[in-house]
Amino acid sequence: MPVIHPDLSELTGTTMSRRALLGSALAASLAGGCASARRGQAPLVLFVCQYGTAKSAIARELFRRRVRQRHLAIAAFSRGLTIEDHLTPDLRQRLAADGVDPAVEPAQVLQVRDWQRASIVVAFNPLPLEVPRAKVRDWTDLPSITDDYANTRAILDRRLEALIDELAGRA
Repeated sequence: MPVIHPDLSELTGTTMSRRALLGSALAASLAGGCASARRGQAPLVLFVCQYGTAKSAIARELFRRRVRQRHLAIAAFSRGLTIEDHLTPDLRQRLAADGVDPAVEPAQVLQVRDWQRASIVVAFNPLPLEVPRAKVRDWTDLPSITDDYANTRAILDRRLEALIDELAGRA
């Protein structure tokens, strides 16, 4: 099971058990405590993969590029379940040729506040049970981008376009 590091300063000023803390965070999220889900806020997409350096970071950068091209007010960020540099030299080279630098932002471990503030959570790997399923888009079937770059990139491109189209209708 992935480790989640809640930011205690955002959730409580007192000492609470991990279970109580996660329960409080989940309750707040389900009760509309998610700032980005409030009416009038720009959608915020969270991409999460195992290591935080490949699928989620690549998706974040491709998503941002497309959103900028379409002049949309939609934001994105990415996280990992366990941080590890998971980019091979070949993958780095392919991404550079496509003008994609997933290392633009340092990889960070998924925390409770991350899914709380996200409108949508795109999961490339199974997520902790505490993440509200109503927010989750399951993209765990995406093939390895390291093993089959061209095919995986094409699938990712189609999914990102569909997600942006959907969010553009909401924004």
